[in-house]
Amino acid sequence: MFKISLYIFGVDPVTLWTLNDDEFKVTGNKFGFVLNVGNAPYPNPIWSPSFCHRLTQIISHPIWRRRKKGHEFMLFAVKWAIKCQTDDRQPPSEDDAKLLRLIGCPITPRQEEPLKRTLGRLLKRRYNAGETIITEADLLPCIADNTKAHLDTEARLANPTSRYYHVTTDDLDAVSMGLDESKTWMSCEAHYALYQKSSGTTHTYPSSIEVAELYRNAFLNVERRRMTDHKRDSDSRPPSEPPFMT
Repeated sequence: MFKISLYIFGVDPVTLWTLNDDEFKVTGNKFGFVLNVGNAPYPNPIWSPSFCHRLTQIISHPIWRRRKKGHEFMLFAVKWAIKCQTDDRQPPSEDDAKLLRLIGCPITPRQEEPLKRTLGRLLKRRYNAGETIITEADLLPCIADNTKAHLDTEARLANPTSRYYHVTTDDLDAVSMGLDESKTWMSCEAHYALYQKSSGTTHTYPSSIEVAELYRNAFLNVERRRMTDHKRDSDSRPPSEPPFMT
């Protein structure tokens, strides 16, 4: 995971989630394991093997390399999965709206219908008009089809109130399955196998021994930056609670 993220995006996978306004909270353990320090429980920041494996496969997919800043669309794809999972119908940010326009999906969410349906109407209209639907636009409904939206009113109103998008293995699964079903014509697993074969043994950094220290340093660097930014601007994202900053 570290090797592929560094090679393809030029950043470690911990820092990767903080790009684009640091709006993700990663729950890399599907069952929400906690660490008990003294008598206080704290979220476990260590990602599970299944989360890491799924993220590695997604990062290695060539669809992200179609754009100069491929990480932006990859992060949006995960965000899209989360928005569909939680039935978040809030308007997209300015940057997200710009990206949606670039891929031919200038959707405006409606409170009365799920995002999946809004996007479906737009793409159907474009298809009937004989317009070209690019691969990135085709991916979004494929991701939406693999999410399990909470369609009750309470979930729809409650989940979007968080300013952060909580990433779980389920969200990565939705992106992975969406990629498998999209016009890329090859599964994530197959693309990952091809990537491994083509890269051979030339990219050996980091070694398995070095990964733990790299993860720790990347995590602490992110938290230190958040602390500095939060002291400068109280509206910015605060650092994690102790003991991770000790």
